Amino acid sequence: MPKSAPKPVIKAAKDYEAWYEQQIRLGLDDLDADHMVTSEMAEKHFEETLKQLDRRQYSKDLKAFLDGHCDDPVTSRLNEVYGKSEDASLLDPDLASMQRRSISRDK
Repeated sequence: MPKSAPKPVIKAAKDYEAWYEQQIRLGLDDLDADHMVTSEMAEKHFEETLKQLDRRQYSKDLKAFLDGHCDDPVTSRLNEVYGKSEDASLLDPDLASMQRRSISRDK
């Protein structure tokens, strides 16, 4: 291995140091320009972030709950009775006409 080839670790350390110095300069420039993040701004940011995380967790928990209960015997029985047919849950035509007549009398 030639002596002039830099080792990857040394190059990574130098890159990090350059990045770190750049961040310090940017921070000082912001400080000089009065671009400061107030505690209220940080609090609001973290509050919004936590709300988003809570919503995501709620969605995951709800999905897990529903997935765990989709094989419920009641649901299975209702699916057997009503099935996927469009008219499976419709009233008998005679009952439907009786219901319409009784509703019109009530008004």
